[in-house]
Amino acid sequence: MTDRDIKNARILEAFSLIDEKYIGEVASSLKLDDYSDEPPKASPWKSLRSLLALAACVMLLGALFPVAMQLINNFAVGTTVTDPYSLSQAELDAINEAWGGSGFAETPDEVGYLEGYRFIYGKYDGAIPLGSRSLSSSGYGEESVAGYVFEYTTACIIAVYYDGEIIPLYTAHARGILSDEQIEDIWRKHQNYDEKYRDDYIYGDYLDPIEDLELLTKSGVAEINAAWAALHPDFDGALINTDKLNRGMNYRYLGTIDGKVIIWRSEGEGVAVTQRIGLFEFSHSSSFDIIVCDSDEFYYLDKAYAQIVTDVSLAMIYARNEEYEKYFALHNDLIEEPYLGELKIVEPREASPFKLTYEEQYEIISSYIKDDDESYLKYSYSVRCYMKADGAYAVMLDSGRWLYTQALRHVDVAGYTFLFPDGQRMYIYKDGEFYTLLEAYQNGVVSRDYIASIIWSKSK
Repeated sequence: MTDRDIKNARILEAFSLIDEKYIGEVASSLKLDDYSDEPPKASPWKSLRSLLALAACVMLLGALFPVAMQLINNFAVGTTVTDPYSLSQAELDAINEAWGGSGFAETPDEVGYLEGYRFIYGKYDGAIPLGSRSLSSSGYGEESVAGYVFEYTTACIIAVYYDGEIIPLYTAHARGILSDEQIEDIWRKHQNYDEKYRDDYIYGDYLDPIEDLELLTKSGVAEINAAWAALHPDFDGALINTDKLNRGMNYRYLGTIDGKVIIWRSEGEGVAVTQRIGLFEFSHSSSFDIIVCDSDEFYYLDKAYAQIVTDVSLAMIYARNEEYEKYFALHNDLIEEPYLGELKIVEPREASPFKLTYEEQYEIISSYIKDDDESYLKYSYSVRCYMKADGAYAVMLDSGRWLYTQALRHVDVAGYTFLFPDGQRMYIYKDGEFYTLLEAYQNGVVSRDYIASIIWSKSK
């Protein structure tokens, strides 16, 4: 027997002296479930639980990351989160500086999303389109930007603040500051805004010779008329007749002064009347009254002056009435008694490249006002023609009953830019229908060559 055999025999003898119970106690103390020859099997639940825990941690971190970054950013710049339809004081200060004059607004609270007189269309990559409705006038205007026609019925033109300057909407698009998609988004918002106000204002399409004359709304007139009717149930008609307001000598809206609506009315009896109130002498060739509407209370001016009208307000009422007297004296063709007969067609106020016959003008004008009240026949009309070919007329219609905003606008058609000095439209008239230049070209009513031939200041 070799030495190695003797060593192995001694080892086997030593293991035989250790009983199985002892080995089990040792294994138990080591927390071994099995001390067999096969290794322990992994628990599938333990593996799945670890994976689910890891996934939950990842999802939680993903949800918290934007919030954490926003908080970090707010802390870094010292600002709070704002919505895209409000202005911070810093933004308003920058806009006011660029706006010039009296600025855009005094406080951020004055600016709302398509609300009030100063409003915001949103924020687009640093560009902020803004609107400001005029308190003194309204009228039709339009501009075409990226193929979208923006109509303005409340003397509102969209201006864009960008990088320290105020620029027109079409300029912002031409420079690439606003994309086609962003222009479309602004246009859709503007459509909703304009529809909201389009039908409410009755003052502005009427004679408006006075600056800073507040707009009068249909809803406001309805309230005044209802209150008047409640006090005067036997009165035949309305206190404020919207069909005649400022269209003739018998009705005038002198303004809303200190929250009070001032209406001048004449019964047209042909009796000259002079009335002295305070320091001022009001006179007219026919009997008249000036009525002050204060909420649901009504006063004739002499009584109102004794109770609720101040000297300053009386001076404003007198001055506005004098302006009307001068205006009507210069435009006496606008205050004739209505007559129902042939249209009164006169020479255009400006030279027209194409002179139309009476019959052509009559057809165009009568087609344009065919759905209107016959009382519109009391006004004079004329037609300026800038192209006449293929049965289509490029025209602008004039009458004393139409006023337009004095704001430069442009329309892009067929690669040409037409510049207009105000809100008056140029139409294409053909076969009894009227189209704007853009509509006529897009609908195939006229060709590109026709558009290019229109005699007007335009540029490629």
